[in-house]
This record gives sequence, C-alpha cells and structure tokens, in this order.
Amino acid sequence: MRKIEPVSFTESNSIHPIFQVKNLEYKSNGITLLDSINFEIMPQQIFVLLGENGSGKSLLIEALANDIHYKGEVEWRADITRERRTIAYDSFATLPGLKVREVLELLHAFYKRPADPSLYEVMKLRELEDKPAGILSKGERKRVGIYAALFSSPPLAILDEPTDGMDPMMRAAFWRVIENCSGAIMLTTHMWDEAEAVHDRIAMIRRGQLLHPPTSAKTLKALVSPFTGKIRVPSLPENSCPPGQVIHRDGASFIFYRDDAGLDKLTAWLRESDLISAGYSTLPIDLADVYHWLMEPRDGA
Repeated sequence: MRKIEPVSFTESNSIHPIFQVKNLEYKSNGITLLDSINFEIMPQQIFVLLGENGSGKSLLIEALANDIHYKGEVEWRADITRERRTIAYDSFATLPGLKVREVLELLHAFYKRPADPSLYEVMKLRELEDKPAGILSKGERKRVGIYAALFSSPPLAILDEPTDGMDPMMRAAFWRVIENCSGAIMLTTHMWDEAEAVHDRIAMIRRGQLLHPPTSAKTLKALVSPFTGKIRVPSLPENSCPPGQVIHRDGASFIFYRDDAGLDKLTAWLRESDLISAGYSTLPIDLADVYHWLMEPRDGA
C-alpha cells in the first residue's frame, strides 16, 4: 500500500480537487489533437495517464503547463500556485553548459529549499555532479528531472514518461519513491504493467480522447467481461473463425475465452486447425487488452 504522510493542506483543502480539467480541446492547423478532456486529481492521489506513443499524453501536459493555447478550462485550487506545482517533461531542459551540480544548486536556490539527501542518493546524482548537463543521456536527464520535480515536496508533481530511458533497477527505485510521495502525482506512461502496479486512478488516452472516465485497473479490466483470459498465437489464417473474441495487436493475435470450458474449446480448435505447432501462450486479462478493447469501436471494428 502507498505510504501517506501528513501534508500542508488544511482539512477543507484535502477534500477538494487539486485541479479540474473541463472540456479541454486543442487544435493545430485545423486538426483536433485533444478533444473533450475531462478529469480531476485529488490530494495525495497517483493519477496515471496511459496511452501509446503519439496518443496525446505529452500534449495534455503542455496544456496543463499553459504552454499551448487550448479551449476549455483548467481550474486550479486557490492555494496551488505555479510555484507549488512542478513538471518534469519527457526531456529535462536546462543550460547545457552548466554542470549537474550547478543546475541543482540553482534549483535549491529558486525554491528556497535544501537538498533532499535521500532522493539525491536514490536518483544516483552524486555520480553525475561534474557532468555537463548538455551531454547527459536520456536516462540521466530523467534522473535529474525527477529530482527537480520532487525534492521540494510539492502538493502536485506532473511527470511525463518518467521511466522512459531508465534501466530496470533505476525504474524500480523510482516507483518506490513515488509510492512514498506525500503530494499528488500525475504521470504519463505507455507501459501497461507500470500503470497497473502503482496507481489510484488510470485514464486511457488515444488520439487525444479519453477512452473511459478515470478509474482503477480492476474496474477497467471488468470492461472486458465476460472474458477471463486469452491465448496468444503468432498469427491466424485469413478467414479463420476461432471460438472466441479476437484482437490483433503487437504482431500477434489474441483470442479471448470466458471460462475453463471456453479455454478447452479454444485449445481443441487450435489443435484441429493445425495451429498448435506454431505455439501459443495462455495469459490473463491486462490493461493492454482493455485499451484495445475500448479503442476498437472508434476504428469502426
């Protein structure tokens, strides 16, 4: 479970959203890139915006940062001033000629807050101190950007693709940090397993639209009901009719079944169709299934 620490909200503030997005829309050159976006984030909540690359995740963060001109409203709670919310963009930008130590000193001075020794160590910044910011790798820039967004313990931190470019050990360390943050976290990712592991609510976005109102992974998985599992096969012959719902994605075919009897029927069909030799995997329902399940009607399927 997520560890919740006392934060500097009044009791009345703690029951009000940190911000609300109402009917947000953004167009560029006549093309709608964000359409009818509505959601809110509550104090101490981990809110995950999940979607494939190019789905509109980073663009929505730009709207929240007021970096683009959009229609609709973003209503911030009165005490959440610009200084009390931080954003770590997908690529942390700073003066390339400065060393990492100098960048961090400027941040500490700007926020008038001392360094956070624990976060500093977790992000392994000591080994980067003498490196010019301009030559950092993507993963190293992520580590500096995450520290910059979190060291001041803001009531809200917005993190764009925070684990993209990180090695597995650093990614695991990052999620431990997030679990112990006292403020609200909004983060974007295209990694289904990470979204499910640490979240209070998940919103799925595709082509600038939310596919479903934000909710828990458990509730989202229930949308695939009555199916309880799936079989993955490398491919299906054209015009084949397996006994189950089929979704094609990631270069494979996924056939969904309802129960054990449905699984037995499906494996018998694979055997009769001479597809057993191609190999198959039996898998549980996951968030990637939900995402593709929800998006298919939008494609006219």
